Amino acid sequence: MNYKDKLEKIKATLGCWKFRRLGLLGKVLILKSLITSQLVYILSPIQSSPEEINTIFYNFLWNGKGDKIKRNVMINNYSQGGLKMIDILSFNKSLKATWIKKYLGTENRGSWKFFFLCTTPKIWK
Repeated sequence: MNYKDKLEKIKATLGCWKFRRLGLLGKVLILKSLITSQLVYILSPIQSSPEEINTIFYNFLWNGKGDKIKRNVMINNYSQGGLKMIDILSFNKSLKATWIKKYLGTENRGSWKFFFLCTTPKIWK
């Protein structure tokens, strides 16, 4: 439920930026700085649909007219002809991997980790 609300908020935010005549680099900057930062909290712990987010991102970039540059080229560095566009699928996987790293790490002593240790079946311990 919270995920859908966040997507609607993102669409509304991008709708405001659509009319500002931004160039491609400006749009990539908006997506990376404003929008992606809003997604970190929502993507980290839950199952999500990065394809839906990718569609929203690229519709904003190309004004809903279809991709003019391949997506795998867009995420490349400038030296490779790309624009350093965020790859939301990789971003989502890295957020999930960070949770695993925090769970397995010995330096983290958060109460959320204790909860999972107490509720884990004995065969996993």
